[in-house]
Amino acid sequence: RCTGWLAGTGTLLVLAVASSWSLELIDMRARDLGATSYEAIGKMLYGPWFGLVIELLLFVLLSVAQVTFLVLLGDMLPSLCAHAFGSAGGVCTRRGSIGMSLLAASLPSLLSRLHALRHVSFGSLLCLTFLLSIVLLELVRHVFS
Repeated sequence: RCTGWLAGTGTLLVLAVASSWSLELIDMRARDLGATSYEAIGKMLYGPWFGLVIELLLFVLLSVAQVTFLVLLGDMLPSLCAHAFGSAGGVCTRRGSIGMSLLAASLPSLLSRLHALRHVSFGSLLCLTFLLSIVLLELVRHVFS
């Protein structure tokens, strides 16, 4: 029943460290080039058309990731709120959870500097930790009930 917990958790941690390291490498290269965005890096390395390609790929990737994360939060937060606060209204509904999460997830898009992504990565790590804690709480509740 519980196979993969250790391997899955370890894999998530390794991927988080690898993502952080790759963002650090990109940031160092951007400073070398004097670029402040992914688009500018692409333009400097491969020409103006590649900057547009990078913007389109980032849009697709981030849109899919945001929708996936919002659906997960919309499914998990209402039950967590019900257990923690004993209520099921307001933000504790599926619609409210998705709306508040969308608002919180949209705030990093206001960042204009590439090195500011380290804060977004830290936020992503916190979100993964939060989701993992919800899953673990549900597992404990299931095992001991």
